[in-house]
Amino acid sequence: MAEASGWRVTVLTKAWTAEVSAAPLFRELTFKLPCGDGSLTVSELAESAKARATRLMPGVALEVMRVSEEGSGDALFPEDRVRDVLDNDGAVALSVDLVKPGVRRPRRRNQEGTFARLAETAPGGGEPS
Repeated sequence: MAEASGWRVTVLTKAWTAEVSAAPLFRELTFKLPCGDGSLTVSELAESAKARATRLMPGVALEVMRVSEEGSGDALFPEDRVRDVLDNDGAVALSVDLVKPGVRRPRRRNQEGTFARLAETAPGGGEPS
C-alpha cells in the first residue's frame, strides 16, 4: 500500500533515435515525478513527464514514443493505472523523439506500447482528416 505522501516515480528520458542523441539541446534527464494516489494512467504520467522534461530543456520540443519500466524494459500501456503496473518509488524510461515544426507523423501504436502521436505542430493545429 502506498504511503500517505502519495506515489512517485523516477523518470529517465532516453533518446528514441541517434538523431535525438545528437541534437544540441537534448540531454538525458533523471527526475522524480509525483503521481498522486497512483490512479493516473500511464498516458497521463507520460504527459506530465513530458511537460517536466520540456521545462528542464527549454527550446526542445519532445514527443513521447514509448514508456517502459526501467530495468526490466517491460512496455507500459497507455490505459493502465500507475499503481497497477509500477511500484511506488519505481522508475520508468521515457523514450522520446524531437518534434519538428511542420512535420506530420502518422499515428501508430504497436504491441510494445508505443505512444507515437502526431506532432503538435502539424499544419492546421490538429489531426489530419
